[in-house]
Formats: sequence, structure tokens, C-alpha cells
Amino acid sequence: MAGLGRQVGRVERHVGALEQLQDWLRNEMTPEAAAELEAHLALCAPCRTQAGFEERFRALLERCTGEDGCPPEIRARLIEALRRERQG
Repeated sequence: MAGLGRQVGRVERHVGALEQLQDWLRNEMTPEAAAELEAHLALCAPCRTQAGFEERFRALLERCTGEDGCPPEIRARLIEALRRERQG
């Protein structure tokens, strides 16, 4: 059973890292949180690969939209969809 606990801990670290990627890419993290994520990425090839993909994808979106972020109308639609999903 101890092996399962270690596996769960590893999965939780990966999930936590992946959940923080967008904040990290937008520089919206505290320096401490960014350093912790960067330390994880330095040691974890799968998360580092995902971070690279998301960074390239984000850059492509910015080039295509000519903006530094999500267009306001799409952002509003996404926020509304997330609200509806949370409400069930």
C-alpha cells in the first residue's frame, strides 16, 4: 500500500503543476510559487513537455488574434460557460 501512496503523491504533484501552468505563463504567480513550479518542471519531463506545448500554443493564439490575451468576447463566453458548469 505504501507504493500506492507514493504514486498518488506523484500524480498530485503533476496535477498541481499542470493546473498552475497558465498562471506561470502569464507571470501571475508569486515568485515563490513560480520557483516551486520551475523546480518541478526542471525535474519532470512530462510536465516540462506540456509546459512547452502550452507556451507555444499560447504564442500562436496571440499571433493569430494580434492581442496579448484572449479576446474579450471569447473570455466572456468562457467565463459564462464555467459559471454554468459550476452551477450544475
